[in-house]
Amino acid sequence: MLMFISLFFLGLITSFIGTNTGGSSLVTIPAMIAMGLPPQIAIASARVTSIGTLFAGIRAFHKQKKVDYKIAFPAAVVSLLGASIGAIIMTHFTAIHLNRAIAILTLFLLSLSFIFRGCKIHKKPPSLYKKLIGYSLFFFSSMIGGFYGGQGLITTYLFVIFFHKTISESAGTRKVSALASTIAPCIIYGFHDFIDWSVVGALMSGTLLGATLGAQYALKKGDGWIEKLFMIVAILLSIKLLMKDIL
Repeated sequence: MLMFISLFFLGLITSFIGTNTGGSSLVTIPAMIAMGLPPQIAIASARVTSIGTLFAGIRAFHKQKKVDYKIAFPAAVVSLLGASIGAIIMTHFTAIHLNRAIAILTLFLLSLSFIFRGCKIHKKPPSLYKKLIGYSLFFFSSMIGGFYGGQGLITTYLFVIFFHKTISESAGTRKVSALASTIAPCIIYGFHDFIDWSVVGALMSGTLLGATLGAQYALKKGDGWIEKLFMIVAILLSIKLLMKDIL
């Protein structure tokens, strides 16, 4: 019962924050490992849970007309392929190596978000050449998503830089491609019996509520201070994972 309650509130908090900033897996997965779950189970269960979060987020941003489906669907096709490759790679990692990879990827993704932060938002339509570069980069970011998740921190800024979207438009649009890059890995995880459905049920019950509330809050008030807290927690959990393997 305690595990169920803990997972519920973990899903509620991380989805509330991550629905707009992206990268909720950067906290969810290390936190689940800290609770005692094997890394493969944590990754697979978190990815299945994120399907519900993405549907709730798409619905909320769609109502606000913040989803550009014209660029989202091609990005989804590219992301589907990249995520499948990333998920297959993950299934070949041992638990110890996977813990290290999770910690390193988390710190890497957070560092990229700091680099991209404050990038200029262009008002004129992007060129075809710029769009092609953006779609190509979606392939590599989705590989990370298939392997671990958390690619939302990158794809948010890819839509801003290469498709000239605002942060809120990017947050809504990327959820369509993120959905495609989540479903394919989940099929692969299921084939390898990495999904714990009791964990999924507890986590999803919190994420569905958190994603809806988070999208509404972000669209109205923004998420600046929450995002900073989110990143601090992600960094601390990553360091804990690295220290665990060292000690």
